[in-house]
Amino acid sequence: MPQARTRARLRLIQELYADSVNGAVKWGTDFKQESYDKEYYKKLKNWVLSNIDKIDDLIREFSPKRRFEDINKVDLAILRVAIAEGFLAKLVPVKVAINEAVELAKKYGNKNSYRFVNGLLGNLLRNKFPELIQGESEN
Repeated sequence: MPQARTRARLRLIQELYADSVNGAVKWGTDFKQESYDKEYYKKLKNWVLSNIDKIDDLIREFSPKRRFEDINKVDLAILRVAIAEGFLAKLVPVKVAINEAVELAKKYGNKNSYRFVNGLLGNLLRNKFPELIQGESEN
């Protein structure tokens, strides 16, 4: 059974995906999901939505060989959550954000989603946020 924060991430990913497909999401609606960390969900959702342009610019810049418009909508939602959570808001260590994103991509993305998500986030970490690597090794 997934943990409360993982369920909060998944809920937000579902909503981001639904919004990207039909653009008419009622945020916080019932996705018939188990209980989740509602406070964490709200904090993470606010970070993603408040920084969506910055997040998307980072995805465009560090996407290996794939145009932004061609990114699978599930992968895009996973990337948005991971970047907000681990890189910008620093709600969790960046390694946790990347690992969670890869696991969610394995479960909900297509066959190679996890490779794309891992590659983009690794590229972003090494080239834009190297201080997060050093900061975590000091803790």
